[in-house]
Order: sequence, then structure tokens, then C-alpha cells
Amino acid sequence: MLKAARQLFYWSAILEIAYLGWKAALGATDIGTLFKNFCLSLVTAGFFLAVIHNYHEWAWNIINGLQKIAGEATPLYTASDEPFSVGVVLSGNIFHLCSLTSPAKSLAYILAGVAIIVCFALVSLQIIFIKCECIVAMCASSILLGLGATSFFRDYAINAMRYIFAVAFKLMTMQLVLGVGIGFVRELKATEGTSWSEIGVILSFCIIFYALVKTLPDIVAGIIQGAHVGSGNAISSTVAAAGGAA
Repeated sequence: MLKAARQLFYWSAILEIAYLGWKAALGATDIGTLFKNFCLSLVTAGFFLAVIHNYHEWAWNIINGLQKIAGEATPLYTASDEPFSVGVVLSGNIFHLCSLTSPAKSLAYILAGVAIIVCFALVSLQIIFIKCECIVAMCASSILLGLGATSFFRDYAINAMRYIFAVAFKLMTMQLVLGVGIGFVRELKATEGTSWSEIGVILSFCIIFYALVKTLPDIVAGIIQGAHVGSGNAISSTVAAAGGAA
């Protein structure tokens, strides 16, 4: 992708210089303004060429730096299967409450445990999705950096750079939510004397936790990219999806 970005960069630079030469030949601008635009084009092209050559290193420095900031606030949970593992332990405690002497209660316990596993599986799926987006989408969008050499399509290159910051802030928000949520989930236990109201609290928290993991990173990324996400509608739709899955 970066090799294609360099080729696109060279053709874009040729297009920009040809455009400035065409304006000078037609006398559409004076010499002072032409020289200023030429110097500005050289500086901008040099900056985007440096970004192309150091794209991998700079991008991951930004991502790892923001994750380090999140790690100072809460413990880092970098493993994608960590929420699912915690959900399996939590649902396993509920499954132990099943008994052959009370099939109705046992069926309710099984349904509650399955709902918890589904919620935490969706949380793990969201984590894997964001990490795949971080790797694959950033790699695919790097080709747009070659358009930074020309003023006609420079906005696409700027959007590709802005996308890096959006993904980095999305991962940082994900780490913050996981650090708080999983720390709370580890304190939830279903014992022999657990009442139905306590099991309802556990189920409610699982749905809320999934809604937060699904919504908050997208809201923070939308702030960077300029796409405002309505948290109310997003959370309500997420809760509806989680309830339907449960």
C-alpha cells in the first residue's frame, strides 16, 4: 500500500507543479504569489512524503501512546478473549445453581447463563472488530496519503491521517471501558443464596456493559472525524440488539 502511495504521490506532485506552471504561463497570478504557492506546495509535499515513509512507526506510536495513557487510569486488558473468559466464569457460577429437583428454576438459570455468555461474546466481538479495523482499515487507507502532494485531493490525505487519530482514541476509550467494566464484573458472583433480583442485576449490567463498549468508542471517534453520533439513539439501538440476542 505504501509503495502504491509513493507512486500516487509522485504523480500528484507532477500534477500540482504542472498546474502552477499553467497558471504562470497564462499570467493568472503574479510572480510573488506564484513563488509563495510553490514553496507552500514543496513544504506540504515534503511533509506528506515523510508521513508515507514513516507511516507504520508514527501510527503505532500514536496508538500505543494513547493506550499507555488509558493504562495509567485503569489496568490494561489487551487480550481480546478477556471479557469472554470472565463471562464464562460468571455464567458457570449460575449454571452450578441448576438442580434436577427444580427443573423450572434450572431452565431459568440456564437461560440467564446463556444470555450472559452471549453478551460477553458480543463484547469480545466488538474488541476484535476494532483491532481488525485498526490494522486492515489503516493499511488500506494509507494509499490515500499519496494524494497529499496536490491541492485538488489533499483533503483525502488529511482524512486518512485524521482516521489514525480516530482509531487510536477509539482503542483508548475501549481500554478505559474494559478496565472499569471487567474490574466490576470480577466482583460479581452467583452463589447458592443468590436471589433472582441479584441475577437480574447481573444480566442488566451485562447488557449495559455491552452497550457502553459498542457505543462510547464510536462516539469518541466521531468527535475526531467530525461525525456527531447521538448517544441516546445509539445506546437504545444497542440495548435492543443485545436484548434480542439474549
